[in-house]
Amino acid sequence: MAVSPEAGRDGGVWRPYLDEPLLTPAMTGGPGACPSWEAVRLRRYLDALVTARTAPVHTAVAFNAVYFGFDTTTGGYVGGPLDFADFAPVATGDRVDALPVGAMITVRTNGDLVPAEVVYKEGAHPLLGTDGDMPGWLSGAPAAARGPGLLAPDPEPCLRERLVFDTGAFGRALSAPAERLGRLSRRGAIDEFGHLLVESRYTGPQAEMDDTAFYVEHLLGPARDVLLSPLVPAPLPFLLPRGSGPSALRSALTGLVETVREALGALPGVRVWGDHAFSRSSMAARLRNRGPLGRDDLEHVALSIARSGVPRPMRHGTGQAGAAYTAIGPALRSLAHARDLLRGTAYPLAVCHAGTVVADYARGESDETTGLLPNGVRLTLDDPWQGGGVWRALSNESVDAAPGTGWRSSLTHGAGRPPVPAWLPDDSEVGAPLRPSGQEGRAWIQPLRGVHLRDGLLPVPPDLMRDMPLDALRVRLRHSGPTDQDTSTTHPVRLHPKAGGAARIGWPDDFFPGIRLSCVWEPDTGLITAATQPLPEPLSVDGRPVRHRYDRHVRTRDGHVPADTYVMIAVRRFGYLDAHGRAMLAREHLPEAVRLAMPDIPRPPARLDGTVAQLIAGGLLTVERGSRGADGRPHYPPRSREPLLDLLCYRPEIQYLLPAARTGDAHAASGAVVRRHRVPGFLRLIGHLGHEASEEQRRLFRADHDAFGLAGSSELPPGYTYVRPHHRGSARPAQAAPPLENV
Repeated sequence: MAVSPEAGRDGGVWRPYLDEPLLTPAMTGGPGACPSWEAVRLRRYLDALVTARTAPVHTAVAFNAVYFGFDTTTGGYVGGPLDFADFAPVATGDRVDALPVGAMITVRTNGDLVPAEVVYKEGAHPLLGTDGDMPGWLSGAPAAARGPGLLAPDPEPCLRERLVFDTGAFGRALSAPAERLGRLSRRGAIDEFGHLLVESRYTGPQAEMDDTAFYVEHLLGPARDVLLSPLVPAPLPFLLPRGSGPSALRSALTGLVETVREALGALPGVRVWGDHAFSRSSMAARLRNRGPLGRDDLEHVALSIARSGVPRPMRHGTGQAGAAYTAIGPALRSLAHARDLLRGTAYPLAVCHAGTVVADYARGESDETTGLLPNGVRLTLDDPWQGGGVWRALSNESVDAAPGTGWRSSLTHGAGRPPVPAWLPDDSEVGAPLRPSGQEGRAWIQPLRGVHLRDGLLPVPPDLMRDMPLDALRVRLRHSGPTDQDTSTTHPVRLHPKAGGAARIGWPDDFFPGIRLSCVWEPDTGLITAATQPLPEPLSVDGRPVRHRYDRHVRTRDGHVPADTYVMIAVRRFGYLDAHGRAMLAREHLPEAVRLAMPDIPRPPARLDGTVAQLIAGGLLTVERGSRGADGRPHYPPRSREPLLDLLCYRPEIQYLLPAARTGDAHAASGAVVRRHRVPGFLRLIGHLGHEASEEQRRLFRADHDAFGLAGSSELPPGYTYVRPHHRGSARPAQAAPPLENV
């Protein structure tokens, strides 16, 4: 979808054109790389988009509109690669793979198709009260939280969410009228507000991402075929240089999304709440309204939240102070006279307006010196996701509270939090920045933990962070990937002191937990150079190729688990680490360690001893002799005059891979353990190289299409060729590797 610079306004909506794409190669570098005249065109289109959409426009939805072609005049996506048959079917009560804002879905019914776009979502935890009250520990709690201070390290946590969808995203002809949505509600496909209440299943890396970062992962994963389709107005592969790899694709996509986010926030007629943009005129119209969900109702909600933090008088005349937490979504739905005005896409608009009113009230009425409201309460947004936004009110608080205070308070003061076992190891130094001797103070070595790869974070030593600017900071990554070609990519980043480093970095796909970066900060240029260090010869660690120097402690704690069992997870997560990355756990502590690793199971499985025996027989665990100290912690080797005990020991299986010079195998140079395997037929994009498929490949595709009973057209799409099913790889021996140092 594009906007012609010469186009005028028609009924207040900017008229779109298809002949001049909005996206250009310059925009893949982020907001700073977007020329001013292109930025003006983009802002004009986004201004029209915010006016045309009935719900506040999330950054992901805005990207959809720009990339897939949303016509702001007719009100829908026009053509393009969006195929309703590929949309995920969803109904209330379903347990589904987590969907980001911006995902395309169909509401699952017994009748015809109801396509829609997810335009908003929020947490809908069962402990949220009907009027917005909630337990404090839930505010800002991570996905694995199960109670005050209680975590369940589930690799696929499941969260209850409210999804708001827009059936009008595909034009008025496909928009579901109120009567039809009412029938779906009565059948149980959607709830009484016309929304989807689902159990969303996340993988570990997705659970703590914000909505926009999660959508980028969605586009690079389940929606990758749609993202790379040649049918979009400006396909992403055509915006990149030839030969660009996965890391360049991720960086370009992140740059485009950041460009759209920046353009949304720069619109003069738009206000932004979180990642959602809405017009100032819609806000003004609500505040002029004295009826339901108008000025009076929003002011009542703001004052009620502020009053909740005032200590309640007790029988003997004293007050008991304590933080009160209120979720604004349920608070709005509790207004009986306004329930009909919160159906469908009207709900997220009301939530954004209400959150803005509360924020303006807290900022405008608080004392400039103390930050307290006239009633002595400090009001802060503690969790922007759960229940539409959780507000924290506490009387006479002297310091600003960082987001997530409710959960963090439960870690130290929460009732029911189990005591920390004395035998647990101290992992505070695992993954910490290392200062090499003999180098200047602005250099450090940083092993990346799993959370750093997941969140796109580069940790920075605290003493350097104090001198770094929040903005005007860049990270240049120098890395030799599987092809042994040294690449250099630069990421504009922002320093996040609370997160402990520079965030929003697109790490390459071949990065793994424990990989070490040599980092140098140049204050004059604001540039952090981070470089990987290749190993002299590639290794295989637990069957996974490793080509770069790594920290063995991090690799043991966060890396690939060769046997997905309770026992192996507990040993690697809670065993003591030695200099070689071995983890050793006292066998007598195994049941308690399993309970800590998997708190959702009521007791360790009855076959725990059998599992241990199988792991020992398979060579994945060994039994070593250690001793128990006076503090209950194990020691290895055993110390004299201490009681002896058995230690379950995990030892990484490290092997040298045969170098390419001896095998002549190109895969050996990449450090890959290649086994013979079957590759199914697939389509390969060649149009960006100026090529077209031969008639022979077209004939083969038609033949296989009929032979395998494939769905869709039997003709190759333009710009693609067909690669038939075949076998790849061969068995190769590996050589055992002696221990290597971490540095």
